[in-house]
Amino acid sequence: MKIAELAPRRAALVPAAVPDGASSAADIMALEDLARRLRVSPKTLKRWGREAGLPLFRLTPGGPLYARWAHVDAWITRRAIPQTGGHGQHS
Repeated sequence: MKIAELAPRRAALVPAAVPDGASSAADIMALEDLARRLRVSPKTLKRWGREAGLPLFRLTPGGPLYARWAHVDAWITRRAIPQTGGHGQHS
């Protein structure tokens, strides 16, 4: 799956609402849970973390990987917005 394919499905992927600016322990997802939610493999998420800046973190050095859904959602949104390379038209 390509990263760009995530944005159109994002509405179906959003978990229970957390108020804007708020965070909770429920917002933290294990890599395997995030992989199931996004319907990709954990290996793909690790690659996206390395190559595309997917915000993953470890709670302890060498421990399992986690992500905050709000950060992943923002990452998907940023990736879905076409970037201009300076060669286009400006308003």
